Amino acid sequence: MKLIKLIKKNAFLLLGMAITLFLFFFPLPFTIEGPGGLISVGNRFQIDEETTEQNYYLAYVSEYKATPMMYLYAKLHKNFLIVEKREQNGTDKEASYRNHLMLEEANQDALLYAYLKAGKKVSLLEEEIYVTYIDQQAKTDLKVGDKIISIDEEKIRDKNHLFEVIQTKEVGEKLGIVVENKKKTMQKYAEIIEVEGKKKIGFLPTLKRKFEVEPQITFLFDKSESGASGGFMMTLAIYDALINANFSKNLKIAGTGTIDSEGNIGEIGGIQYKILGAIKEKADIFFVPKENYEEALKTLKEKKGNLELIRVSHFDEALAYLEDREQMAK
Repeated sequence: MKLIKLIKKNAFLLLGMAITLFLFFFPLPFTIEGPGGLISVGNRFQIDEETTEQNYYLAYVSEYKATPMMYLYAKLHKNFLIVEKREQNGTDKEASYRNHLMLEEANQDALLYAYLKAGKKVSLLEEEIYVTYIDQQAKTDLKVGDKIISIDEEKIRDKNHLFEVIQTKEVGEKLGIVVENKKKTMQKYAEIIEVEGKKKIGFLPTLKRKFEVEPQITFLFDKSESGASGGFMMTLAIYDALINANFSKNLKIAGTGTIDSEGNIGEIGGIQYKILGAIKEKADIFFVPKENYEEALKTLKEKKGNLELIRVSHFDEALAYLEDREQMAK
């Protein structure tokens, strides 16, 4: 009876608390994307145990869990996007594993291209291929985390070799795949499928590599950081540090884009929010992949940002721009 009386006496207070908890903490099946910011690249690696003094920055997108209050806020502010949550392929642990391995692969691509471009010593000691994503169309018993050893008794040397082997097979053909996982070797299978007219094996292969380099380099990313969209800016910063060019002197240079071991720059998602973040952080220059350029330019014009937007499809284009700019400044 005392409890009932207490509840009745504080009914409005309890109701208010319940409403507040609902508005701020009840999870909705959405994700909110919004303007991001910039992360200093120079703080993410060391060469010969020394952090470089540079003004290169990675752009990122801010992401929030959707609650009723956050949903309402996003509805009222056009700089935020409400994204319906897609059904995730795999567990949260698998998604985290994939994203961190993609960051590692991007850093290794950045290292390889920057060192080769700078004429520094870089030798590949080891290359391993890991399964980091299983497509819903796949016909396989492979698991995220499997290391690919061989296919149909043919040892797989690298990612290109993997793709070459797949192309020699027929759609519907069942492949015997030897994998290693948690130090155990197992026999598995995958069937060749056709996706948009191309032969596929139904999983995303991601590389782990070990290099011998001179000078030594150490990456310093936080555990919370992941993904491949910072690969291009990482390459630019490493290259600058190796040749001591100091292109970013008196400038705040930001950008985004993936990069492969041949220097090709790839498109990314959320470019409008990365541009908004760069404007907010007062960047001078922003490098953007050619596929994202039109959307980035539209956002820049709408916000009347004082930002020089440079479209690039290859590392050498960005380098040529910085070299020309330096010559004009002399």
